[in-house]
Amino acid sequence: MGPVMGYATALQTLRKNYGPGTDRGDVTAGYTAMIAAAVAALLYVAAVAAVQKTIIPTGYGGLVPQFFAEINTSDATVLASSGLFVAAPAAFLIGFAGWRVFPPRRRITGTLLGGIGALLAYLGGSALGVLVIGVLSVAGFATFDVTLPLVFFYAGFRLTWWLTVPVGCLAGFVIASRGTPA
Repeated sequence: MGPVMGYATALQTLRKNYGPGTDRGDVTAGYTAMIAAAVAALLYVAAVAAVQKTIIPTGYGGLVPQFFAEINTSDATVLASSGLFVAAPAAFLIGFAGWRVFPPRRRITGTLLGGIGALLAYLGGSALGVLVIGVLSVAGFATFDVTLPLVFFYAGFRLTWWLTVPVGCLAGFVIASRGTPA
């Protein structure tokens, strides 16, 4: 067996353990959480667009607060896409670790853990942001203070919690419905 066959076998093993269709519940939970973060970002942009087109009423008589109407669709797209750079990896890690620590045995448990995981993704994203800015500051590439990710955490949480928690609950329900933990 030559080196090419060795690499092919290693890639097949890697795909089987961590790729699409894996039987590992922890990896599947991580992928599900990461996809839920992307879906929440897309739904957030769609919601802002719906508010801008006055499909969804705002203000005291409306469904969403007035400050939500002040955000334009292009800003929401930039916020959502830039937030995904830290939210998606954080969601994957939290989904992966969450399955390892608390594998859901029932759908209600998965639903609750999905909602908690969505909230923890904000903290995980902030921690990753602080880490990245810290590394860039040490390397001399950035002059930002590490409080910047915390400001983004607060703004992102305030603008999107109402969407990310239900999407996280749905993701937890789906992954718990998948079957017994692997």
